[in-house]
Amino acid sequence: MEEEKVSPIEVKKYFLLANAGKRLFASLKNKQKLEEKYQRIRDEIFDLDGERLDLRITDKVRLTRYDSFDWYKCYRALSDVGVWPKMCSLDARLTTGNVLETAKMIKEDRKGKVVLHYDDAREMKKRTNAFKKFLGKSESIKKNLGFIYDRFPIILFPGGEIRGEYNSWAGENNSPLCRIFGNDLDDGNARAVSYALEGINEAPCFVGFRKNLSQ
Repeated sequence: MEEEKVSPIEVKKYFLLANAGKRLFASLKNKQKLEEKYQRIRDEIFDLDGERLDLRITDKVRLTRYDSFDWYKCYRALSDVGVWPKMCSLDARLTTGNVLETAKMIKEDRKGKVVLHYDDAREMKKRTNAFKKFLGKSESIKKNLGFIYDRFPIILFPGGEIRGEYNSWAGENNSPLCRIFGNDLDDGNARAVSYALEGINEAPCFVGFRKNLSQ
């Protein structure tokens, strides 16, 4: 797929669609009903105008970012995409690399090859439960991969937009630093890592670029 310029409104619609889509697989098993309900949700979201879209996006920092970038629809290699630090409430030590490296760390953790030590029992319980929850979510994504992959593009910010901000905090709080790649993952972290767990190395996405203010 060649890069196709799109409006921020389209990106917002797909963001809301992905969030609504999370509820589809929890309640529906029948593929035909899944398609029908997906189409109803999609039609409802895509009928919204810009003002109503903005009202539905409760994270206003995200909304500002969506409005501030130039957007393109394309494919991106997951090796050049950094996940959201502590995505899905996972331990930060699992998420310092790119999508492929994060998937590898999760595989190794699941096999007991990664040992994460905790001084706080509550923190250990929180991260252990988050890991189990992520694995369940990932299994659902992989099970419905054919339905999800093209319908729900991931959303990417310029590299450092999220992870650079996190690193500033982490440097002051003795937390693991994230490496910076070409893009930061905004929406679709669980999807992207699940693709990597299935051996998929690229994904359809919306990519945000900082606007050239000199033009």
